[in-house]
Amino acid sequence: YEESAFSNWKFISLAPENMVFSEFITARFWFIVIVCLVLLIGVAFIIILINKNYKPIRNLAQISEKLWKDETSNDELETVYNSINHLNSLNTELKNQVHDSEYAIKEYLLFQLLNGKITSMEEWNAKGKAINVQFTKPLFCVACIYIKNYKSSVFPELIAFVEKSLPVEVEGYIRDNTEF
Repeated sequence: YEESAFSNWKFISLAPENMVFSEFITARFWFIVIVCLVLLIGVAFIIILINKNYKPIRNLAQISEKLWKDETSNDELETVYNSINHLNSLNTELKNQVHDSEYAIKEYLLFQLLNGKITSMEEWNAKGKAINVQFTKPLFCVACIYIKNYKSSVFPELIAFVEKSLPVEVEGYIRDNTEF
């Protein structure tokens, strides 16, 4: 209704509800449709990203479960962490074992080289890489030295001294060959 300022009469107009609210109902309908579409697209996008980001972690967890049977952990990241720690400790232990047996490995490699079991520099370098016994120069030779009346307890120190005393352009490794 509307009141006239001139005659103080009230004018009432009636209109059907759907005609007055039709634009509001249409706007509300499209708002709800757009919100639902945005939510569906957002959920789909989140699911895709979760699968893409979580799949590598799940694969690592499956591999970790094969390596490290930890019944106390239900968390994949903790399982991966525990298995990496376990593998790291095994790796450290192996490095220590190799380091402790470097002298024996070097002796064995030199024995194989002198007996013709190692036939190429690449093979020698591949086998000696773990203990840092490699040839980097294109040529090398073998020299046999006989030391009369030496003390076997001093020989490892003598070997280390001679190997470190070689000139820069020469590479050399010494093997104790007292069997001859």
